[in-house]
Amino acid sequence: NGDLYAAATDVITRYSTATSTWTTVLGAFSISVYTDIVVTSTGRLYAAFDGRDANNGVWTSTDGTNWTKIGGDGATNNHVNWRGVNDYGRVVLGVAPSDENMLYALYSNNFSSSCSGTPGPEADLFKWDQSTATWMDLSANVPDEAGCLSGNDPFAVQGGYNLTIGVKPN
Repeated sequence: NGDLYAAATDVITRYSTATSTWTTVLGAFSISVYTDIVVTSTGRLYAAFDGRDANNGVWTSTDGTNWTKIGGDGATNNHVNWRGVNDYGRVVLGVAPSDENMLYALYSNNFSSSCSGTPGPEADLFKWDQSTATWMDLSANVPDEAGCLSGNDPFAVQGGYNLTIGVKPN
C-alpha cells in the first residue's frame, strides 16, 4: 500500500504515505534493542525482537496493526521456546521468495564459543511454515567446520552483530 516499515531500537514503526507520519506499530517492550522486519509481496509482516524479556521473539501481522507472537518464549500455537527469555540475542529474518509462507529466523543463541572446551556455533536457525503454523529446527545446518579454526569456526556471530540471512530465490 506504499507504507514504509522500519525496524528501530525496541520498536517497529510505520510511515504512512497517506498521513506523512511515523507510528509505532509494535514494540516498546522496555529492554529490547535489536529488531528486524520483513514484508512479503502479499503484505504479511514478520517482526523480530531480541530475547531480553518475555514479550520478545517473532511476531506476524497481516495489517501492521494486529500482531500475533509466533516464536520465542511465551509464544502460542506450536511455538518454539528459543532457550528461554534472556537466552537468545539478535534475531534476523528472511522470507523465501519462491514460497513466502516460509520464514527463516537466524538468531544468536548467546553461546560464547571459543577454541577451548567444546566449541559450537553461536547461532541457531529455524524455519516457520505459515501454512501449517509450525517451526522446524534447522540448527544442524549452521556451518561448523571440523576442529576449531581461529576467526571463523566455530560459527561466531560477535554477540549477534555479525548476523545476516539471505534466502535462495528458488
